[in-house]
Amino acid sequence: MGEETLGDTVATALGGQIRAARRELGMTQVDLGEMLGIDEDYLGLAEQGRHPLYFDRLVEMLDAVGLALVAVPKSTLSDRSRV
Repeated sequence: MGEETLGDTVATALGGQIRAARRELGMTQVDLGEMLGIDEDYLGLAEQGRHPLYFDRLVEMLDAVGLALVAVPKSTLSDRSRV
């Protein structure tokens, strides 16, 4: 398998954040999938960073679990929080 790209790393990190927020809300993948009109298998792969997401779908998923996508200059981030 090939080397992980920056896009893969970001997708995995975002998927993990969605999963954590969904679980914090006490929602299952089925619950969130029904809310968004998507299949739970698709959602599971997205949470693992293993399925490409269109930007609109990503924003819908984040919003559904109470998260927001924010762009900030890298220079404002600590080394630990950079993706």
